[in-house]
Amino acid sequence: MGFPATLDYLSETDFSVLTDGTYPIVGEDLYVLLMQKNTKPTEDVSAEKHERFVDIHYLLDGSETFGWAIQQEGDIPTKAYDPKNDSTIYKEVSGEWQVSLHTGDFIVFFPSDIHRSGLYDSVPSSIRKAVVKVKASLF
Repeated sequence: MGFPATLDYLSETDFSVLTDGTYPIVGEDLYVLLMQKNTKPTEDVSAEKHERFVDIHYLLDGSETFGWAIQQEGDIPTKAYDPKNDSTIYKEVSGEWQVSLHTGDFIVFFPSDIHRSGLYDSVPSSIRKAVVKVKASLF
């Protein structure tokens, strides 16, 4: 239900007619956050990790770089897990890799992944994207 429903939604939705906001796909278990934002340098963006949800970032327009790492024993959160926002926040992450996406690309982050989104590779730019939140138990 989680991944197939997500792919159906992403391929069938005309995002050009939707404004930024939250759109339910399957209640609170599967929904999309639609947003426009400006990319920033790595040092200005905190990394996060979720416990209950898988994130699928789908880039609708622009180029965006992501930081990604598997949590290591020495990674100390700067903000402890917040169940309301389903996030633990990190400033420093060991072994962080970077990957760039362009219009039409997507990336999936599981609860074991620490990720940092909204980064730029060389110059800041405006991006539009959909972040699908899928309850991990649906996988």
